[in-house]
Amino acid sequence: MLSIVVGGGLWFATSKMAQIDETYSEMLEKDVQGMKAGLRANQRIFNFGRLAWLIIAETEMADMQRTSLEVAGNAKDFHDQINKAKERLPRFAADFDQAARTFDEIMRQEYPPLEARSCTPCRRRRPSWKRQRRR
Repeated sequence: MLSIVVGGGLWFATSKMAQIDETYSEMLEKDVQGMKAGLRANQRIFNFGRLAWLIIAETEMADMQRTSLEVAGNAKDFHDQINKAKERLPRFAADFDQAARTFDEIMRQEYPPLEARSCTPCRRRRPSWKRQRRR
C-alpha cells in the first residue's frame, strides 16, 4: 500500500514538473526574448540622446556627418527591436506602437532642426526616415 502511495506521489510530482518545465521554456522563448528586444529598443532611445549631444559637440564636419548617419542607423535599429518585441509580446503591441510613434515624432519634428543648426552639409544626405510625411 505504501509503495502505491509513493508511486502515485512520484507520478504526480513528475507530471507537475514537466508542466512547469514547459511553461518556463515557453516563457524563455517568447517573453524573455521580447523583453530583451524592448530593452534594446530602450537602449536605442538613450543612444539617440547621446548622439544628439554628440552632433552638437562635434567641431569637424566629417564627424558631424558620420554622427548623422549613425543617428539614421540607430533609428532603424530601434524600429527593428520594436518589431521583434511586438512579435514576441503581442499583448504589449499597443505600448510598443506608442513608443515608436513618439520616437518617430521626435525624429521628424525635433531632430532635423537640431541637425540643421549643427551641420548644414548633413541636410544634403538626409536619411529616408526624415522624408516621411507628418501624420
